[in-house]
Amino acid sequence: MLYRPHSPWTWTFLVSLLLEAGVLIALETAIYVSFITTLFPAGEASTASRVPSTSFSMIIFGFLYQLLLAYDTLAKHSTPQVIGLCLYSLTLCIYNVLQYGELLESVAMLIDLAAISIDMYNYTKEAMIVVAVITVTFTVWLSLVAWKLYGEFAWVAFRQVEADLDMRRRFIYFQLFITILKFDAFFFLGQLVQVAIMIVDALPVLFFPTIAVIPATSILLIATGIMVRHEKRLGTIVCLPIGLYHGLRDHRILHITLLGFYLFLFTLFYKPETFTAFLPLRRILTFFGVIACLLSVCTIAMTALCLRQFGQGLKPYVSDSRKARMLGDTFELEQRGYLHVPDEEMPN
Repeated sequence: MLYRPHSPWTWTFLVSLLLEAGVLIALETAIYVSFITTLFPAGEASTASRVPSTSFSMIIFGFLYQLLLAYDTLAKHSTPQVIGLCLYSLTLCIYNVLQYGELLESVAMLIDLAAISIDMYNYTKEAMIVVAVITVTFTVWLSLVAWKLYGEFAWVAFRQVEADLDMRRRFIYFQLFITILKFDAFFFLGQLVQVAIMIVDALPVLFFPTIAVIPATSILLIATGIMVRHEKRLGTIVCLPIGLYHGLRDHRILHITLLGFYLFLFTLFYKPETFTAFLPLRRILTFFGVIACLLSVCTIAMTALCLRQFGQGLKPYVSDSRKARMLGDTFELEQRGYLHVPDEEMPN
């Protein structure tokens, strides 16, 4: 059964995100179409010409992913994801501010090459100012709405784990872990896609390994979530960087390998031999690289924390979809005022 918002603030949150995505995707599309139609064939070989394509792709992906996360957050009444969406919106805001400088520099480079109309510079400057202002405005507004949503959702974990303080703490750790995995997907894959677009011609030797890492990363993130949700100890150890756990030093440490790959990409942005290939998008790639590395470290830490609490009674609360649906329905009915169940009558 599809989720439908049940309160004024959930509706406000979802409609606000839909409005933001619609407006900004339309503006980014207009900028991209204007760029493509005014670009001369002489500029197609320049790496600067790939900046608008990369930025346009990331904005579309970013806002569509934000809508997907928002729906998932509301359907699951997840307080960590509400906070995560605010931070995610802030990163998109920073991305658009960085995009302003990168696009203007790429257009200026193409003008120097006589590869684009000189009018495109002023058009891009004005359009990106509008994009940045809209993004900042929506980020502030969504943070205020999210604060109200946090108040609505904060007691769900209390009900879901029957007010046991230790179980609540374990449940919150699990929610944080799952939330980090969901944001991993955007920043990990976004970084790989941007790098692949920039090096398709300049560094073909690195292009195919980067493309191969994209599906491998997706599979790893999905497998990680499944293993932890169902408390598969061996599968979790194999997927994740717990090589030192109980002396199991020989297991594959896939997330540490992934972190190492992102650090390797990060160094390429500043190496003299590859500097020019990434120069037009270096600030954005650096921003994504820093976030990807931080999220990777957080994923490692939260996985270790979740692994330590295996076998302590949390599994039924996070792996039983039937119980989750029942609790979710109870939550919605209570929010609408149709159901008032005393604590002692809550289902076990």
